[in-house]
Amino acid sequence: IYDMLGNVREWCSDYFQEDLGSEAQVDPQGPETGTLRVIRNASWGYASNANGSCRAAFRAANASTYSYSTIGFRIALMAE
Repeated sequence: IYDMLGNVREWCSDYFQEDLGSEAQVDPQGPETGTLRVIRNASWGYASNANGSCRAAFRAANASTYSYSTIGFRIALMAE
């Protein structure tokens, strides 16, 4: 069981890439460099709406210096 949703959107280490293609993907990786970081999932501050911002698969981007009360991070251990 994976905990995919929390109370805040989560920063990811991936840089943002606008078009990831139309094929279904599992954990898509962004480019090696960039200016915007990926933010994933939903949070308490976003109501369910037409753009899908309350889905676990939701992706957005912001500068890594951006802060807001609905964005956080998750500490996770990477299993080998």
